[in-house]
Amino acid sequence: MGAGRSRRSRSVVGLVVCLAAVPAASVLAAPSVASAAEWSAPSPIDSASALTSVSCASSSFCVAVDEAGNALTYNGSSWSAPTSIDGGRVLNSVSCPSSSFCVAVDRPGNALIYSGGAWSAPASIDGGDGLDSVSCPSASFCMAIGGDWPTNDGGTGALIYGGSSWSSATKIAIDQMSSVSCPSSSFCTAVGHEAEAVSYKAGSWRAPFTLGDSMDIFGVSCASESFCAAVGSFGDAFTYNGAAWSPRTEVAAATLRSVSCASAAFCVAVDEEGQALAYNGSVWSGAVTIDGRNDLSSVSCPEISFCAAVDYAGNALVYSTSPAVVPPASTPTTSSTGSTSSSAGTSDSSGAVGTSASAIAAALSGALNLKRPPTISGLLKTGSYNIGFTAPGPGQLSIQWSSPSAQASKHTSHAKPIIIATGSCGFSADGRGVVKLRLTAAGRKLLKKAKSLRVIEVATFKPNVGGTQTKQVTLTIRAGHSARR
Repeated sequence: MGAGRSRRSRSVVGLVVCLAAVPAASVLAAPSVASAAEWSAPSPIDSASALTSVSCASSSFCVAVDEAGNALTYNGSSWSAPTSIDGGRVLNSVSCPSSSFCVAVDRPGNALIYSGGAWSAPASIDGGDGLDSVSCPSASFCMAIGGDWPTNDGGTGALIYGGSSWSSATKIAIDQMSSVSCPSSSFCTAVGHEAEAVSYKAGSWRAPFTLGDSMDIFGVSCASESFCAAVGSFGDAFTYNGAAWSPRTEVAAATLRSVSCASAAFCVAVDEEGQALAYNGSVWSGAVTIDGRNDLSSVSCPEISFCAAVDYAGNALVYSTSPAVVPPASTPTTSSTGSTSSSAGTSDSSGAVGTSASAIAAALSGALNLKRPPTISGLLKTGSYNIGFTAPGPGQLSIQWSSPSAQASKHTSHAKPIIIATGSCGFSADGRGVVKLRLTAAGRKLLKKAKSLRVIEVATFKPNVGGTQTKQVTLTIRAGHSARR
């Protein structure tokens, strides 16, 4: 989400899967403890880069980091300007157990420590394999995870900071972990893109547990050793009671990106559609829009009356109030999929005229006709790919790349596609915009092993009024160039 992003009449979101709205029976109608009115308006604090992570030690101290190697600090009333701490490298995660100590980790595998009001120089602790997440319950214990296991035989590296130095990497027998949460030095939980969770107890990692099938888990937060919440694609949420994980619960219509739990009775999750929802100890609330249609990348709630959230457009939002029960968000209705039969614009019950089917079809064809096709080396270097789109009217564009060549798993009799990259972009009017496709961890792993890869590229546009349309092409991505079939 670097230079060149258009800010005209739209917002850019990444790493999302655009889904049909969840049927009414799938959404838990629960009292919400985080209404839209209790969140501040989005504040643009980082106009040059995307904010990737935020961590708050209290309502008067938070740190956010971005894709350009910058850190920003919140003092209870305002955010500082971005400060370069990592030489332009992508900072993936930050954790602050107090206002005097934080740790941030980056994509190349460096860790940086904030102590005494200043950041240390980046220190390579993971041999260039990359770090995705860090969690510090105190200044004397942190857990960092990420990257492929150096031997490339499957698994993720986990490293421990003991107050003065980092351990060498320990293998976790799960590919591509995405998030870790440690409420204490004796307990951590990590989740991954293959829908698995694994716990660290009494100095060792336990056997992994499969949360679901064909999904990515993007965030986990543990309030204690007896309670964790995890969220991911398809709007799914899970809770852990100290002994076992709950079954999958579909609580939102959009991909949930991050979750933070101040207690077992207060969690807040955010999604790629600019929405937040809360868990009250038994059920999840309906999702409320707090950030337009921006992709909310991270949320941190150090207490039940305060949270901070950041998005990939460089905005920050603050939730600060005594929790109050408000009515649940209304349940969305399922939209139709496919082309409309008329080339003229459709209209809703209010008489609003929608975008014509022919205009949507032409726009989707334009988006799929890539002027500069991606390469494997380019995708692995940047982790993303930008696609321009001329919106025919207000609505939501989503693009997904998947590989049809996955092997059948031991749990299924048929091969499952692997999601390579996804992205979405909301438009408030017709006009030009850019959607950033971000590689999934599974996609990055597959590309690392491939000399060429056949990819199914699917683009979907859902207008605010009218029927959803989808177009699909096949793209072969090669080491030096790409071609269509």
